[in-house]
Amino acid sequence: MKKAIEKSINKPSKKLLKIYTQTLVVDACPYCKSKKFYVHGKYRFTNRYRCCSCRKTFIPSTGTSIHYLHKKDLFLDFAEIVRHEGILTLKEVCKRLDIANLTAFDWRHKLLNSVPKINKTFNHKILCTDFSIRFSQKGRKGVRDESYHSSANSYFDLSNLSQIISVLDGKYIDNKLSTVGPLTDKHIRRVLEQKLKTVNRFIYLCKNESYKKTISSKTIEFIQPVKIIDDSKFEQKAEKIRKNNFDLKIWIGMNMKGVATKYLQLYSNYFCYRKIYSFNPIGKKCLNLRYVWSVFTLMENFYKTFIINHTVKDYILPTKRKWKTSFNYSLAVSEIPY
Repeated sequence: MKKAIEKSINKPSKKLLKIYTQTLVVDACPYCKSKKFYVHGKYRFTNRYRCCSCRKTFIPSTGTSIHYLHKKDLFLDFAEIVRHEGILTLKEVCKRLDIANLTAFDWRHKLLNSVPKINKTFNHKILCTDFSIRFSQKGRKGVRDESYHSSANSYFDLSNLSQIISVLDGKYIDNKLSTVGPLTDKHIRRVLEQKLKTVNRFIYLCKNESYKKTISSKTIEFIQPVKIIDDSKFEQKAEKIRKNNFDLKIWIGMNMKGVATKYLQLYSNYFCYRKIYSFNPIGKKCLNLRYVWSVFTLMENFYKTFIINHTVKDYILPTKRKWKTSFNYSLAVSEIPY
């Protein structure tokens, strides 16, 4: 049995070999992002490289969604299922691929982290609104998830609602988890200042006065000049953004049976991306993202920072899973989920 495993490792499948030879492109060091590196021997069936700056060695898959995977061929099968059928329940995935529940959970979130970021700066006529999804700690050991046990009246308790700001510019819709609790100008500014540079017309589809306070603030120089108006010509686009937000809530509630707030941003990114593009998790665009491993392993750290700094909730019962190589990679601000 041991010899059979070693043989399968040394002689990869044609699909996996194609990934390493044609799909994965080595253009920079995954650790420090330096462009200076050289071939430093072999690793099984692929080249090993060494960075001239940080002196660390790496292979083409370092930092990607297939980094540190033992069952790479099975993971590729899972990626094909997601590509053609979307995200299935963990029970269905475990049954099809004969894998453990935790493995299916980890693989799903590695693919969600590999959804390309729509780092688009909105600079035209935009629509902006916000919507809420009930705060959830689903899956966190030692915590009773109140999102399915609370009374109907608790839904109107703002301290139990995750607030998402949604921006539409033409065909692009971008959702950003802003806070858990009341939505204030502080949270709106944190989300919008990264997206808005020069806006001709800013139309908000809500009654939250914090938007007016944020837009008219003299400290917000990135959105000058801005006109807040009501325009019936934008009703079709307004319906589009409302429908997208409603569909997202239904998909999370019905199809996914609820999503922990910790991962809500990832699911929202996936949902919005698939509305515009075809998601191929093993294509060049997705598989060459070198920050996937680092973000996946540091997700709890990002969640902790978000809860403490931007919400009214308390951070409790942290997960105990840790990885030694999580902090070895340099991350840009745009690569952090929240």
